[in-house]
Amino acid sequence: MNLTKARNGILAFFIALFVLLWLTPFVYVLFTALKSPDEYFSTNPLAFPKVIAWENFHKAYMVLDSYFVNNVKLVVICLPVILLFASMAAYSLARLTFRGREFWAIFFLVGMMVPISITIVPIYIMFKGMGLLNTHTALVLALVAFGLPFTIFLMRGFFLGIPKEIEESARIDGCRHWGIYARIIMPISRPILITAAIFNFMSVWNDFFFSYTFIQDNDKLTLNVGLLAFTKQFVTEYNSLTAGMILIILPSFVLFVIFQRYIMARTNDGAVKG
Repeated sequence: MNLTKARNGILAFFIALFVLLWLTPFVYVLFTALKSPDEYFSTNPLAFPKVIAWENFHKAYMVLDSYFVNNVKLVVICLPVILLFASMAAYSLARLTFRGREFWAIFFLVGMMVPISITIVPIYIMFKGMGLLNTHTALVLALVAFGLPFTIFLMRGFFLGIPKEIEESARIDGCRHWGIYARIIMPISRPILITAAIFNFMSVWNDFFFSYTFIQDNDKLTLNVGLLAFTKQFVTEYNSLTAGMILIILPSFVLFVIFQRYIMARTNDGAVKG
């Protein structure tokens, strides 16, 4: 009994230590955003702010406000396109039988393994030849292309777990593939659709690499690149920078809190009895 208590105590200690280490960067960012520049440089970075400096958030908002519309535009365009094409591809790879199905499943899986960094040069040259540089079209194409493999892989795994009896019952009633996809599979796939939407929202919303590479005009940049406005040649405005980081993180955090109960929930459990 004493040995079990000792093991539980050691385990609890290491879990608490891990949580503390994990939370430290977030606490640092939050406290930095809430301090004035003078207090930040004169006190311990992890010390609680003596006076809340809300002006940091106001300044960050005023700088990032012009980039917010660009992020919303990308999300509104990219999310429906990714979810639509990924769901159709995943349905085909999971529920249909055709020659080369396994090859295409592996093909999309390999697409997840390709680092963005080794593809950026050929993509840049291709977009330059197409006249798409410095346009949001380039960002949409890049974000959709790199969002599809993971989303297809995620949805295919969910679709494979849907009981075949549901599909067979629909076929008996005269429903074809498009009808099964639109009327049967998609309505019961709300959990995976929400999960995929949240992951892709974070990917699109937090984009830095593509925007920094393809966009030159300041008014077309995204929020994360806009944070560079707080980094000047000889000084970095850490307080406004961290406040801007928090403002950018908030939409993803709120979405996750609202929809967390849907993430990976199995709405088809119990749909087939017997």
